[in-house]
Amino acid sequence: MLVPLCDRLGIQALKRELDDIVLMHLHPDEFERIDEHVRNRPNWAGYLERVVATSRLALKRSKVTAIVAPRPRHYYSIWKDTVAGDHSEPFDLPRIVVVVDGPETDCYAALGAIHGQWRPVAGRFKDFIASPKNNLYRSLHTTVIGPDDRTVEVLIRTETMHRAAEYGVAANFRFRRPADRNESARLDELSWLRRVLDWEQETSDAAQFLQSLRCDLAETQILVFAEGRQVLLPAGATPVDLAYELSAETGEACLAAKINGRLAPLASELHDGDVVEVFTEAGHGPQREWLDFVKSPHAQMQINRWFADHQEPGISIADKVRLGRATIGLALRKHNRGLASEVPLRTLADDLGYPDLETMLVAVVDRTIAPDEVVDKLIDLVDRRE
Repeated sequence: MLVPLCDRLGIQALKRELDDIVLMHLHPDEFERIDEHVRNRPNWAGYLERVVATSRLALKRSKVTAIVAPRPRHYYSIWKDTVAGDHSEPFDLPRIVVVVDGPETDCYAALGAIHGQWRPVAGRFKDFIASPKNNLYRSLHTTVIGPDDRTVEVLIRTETMHRAAEYGVAANFRFRRPADRNESARLDELSWLRRVLDWEQETSDAAQFLQSLRCDLAETQILVFAEGRQVLLPAGATPVDLAYELSAETGEACLAAKINGRLAPLASELHDGDVVEVFTEAGHGPQREWLDFVKSPHAQMQINRWFADHQEPGISIADKVRLGRATIGLALRKHNRGLASEVPLRTLADDLGYPDLETMLVAVVDRTIAPDEVVDKLIDLVDRRE
């Protein structure tokens, strides 16, 4: 979990080290093969020196002040591209980084200088300045045909972007912020970390908190458009997830949604690139059924918090315990299973970190844990014992 956590926080310097350590332990033969490739690349350093020197001249002619340096790829990155491309030998391209000394617009001027020097490879340009990654990584990526007709990767960024790429949110504290950097940009960078801290404070169940964190760190995400901006959501997210991502108030008042101009059920699965419009009604309030289809931990916790704050009078703990037992029983019937004794349930409650069975049954009624999740774990526990 540490690797995706570092990636989400943008701490690439640490993520690269962890990636390589994981590769070394999980695929030692591949690690050794890549290590031998890196140590025995013919004329690699000399070729990169030529690329760097020519790039500096091209930037100077375009009056762009910048630092140009080789940017070696770490072993995991080489291995990942080798596997993805089904290459028989380690797939490794020469790469340089251009760090401009100036505003963001100078990055595009530098891009023009590089493309003026070498022919760009079609389809290999990515603008992460206009559309940052979910960890707020910002840079221009391009691939060109360099000297001797060899393919070269080029990264272009400002000094601020470069520090953020290496240290992520930690750059907010390690380095002095430039005067032209507004406070809202800094708050955007810290927003996800603030949300995680909110989850930790709102969730008394440590197991649930870790599960929520794992879900939010999942690599599979989609990008949708709402209210004139881009919003990142977990794969399988619905308009309700989006509404809560926009704000807690929008989520609670969510009434209907349009996806790509058409009315759609709130349980509809969103896809990459969808344009979504959320309709709200003041005082509407969330529905318990939403907990059956929302995907994001943020939406789940906001919905649970709302029902905890608007608890109907007359529902005692004893009533919740009885209702929880009935709910588990119904969920077991879906699997054609029954429960002759509560011993496995009590064992499961202990395994999940609950102080007793009754607390877990109350959690089922309060939807802080899904009945199907409890039953799946219960069946697995019973089957393993048999």
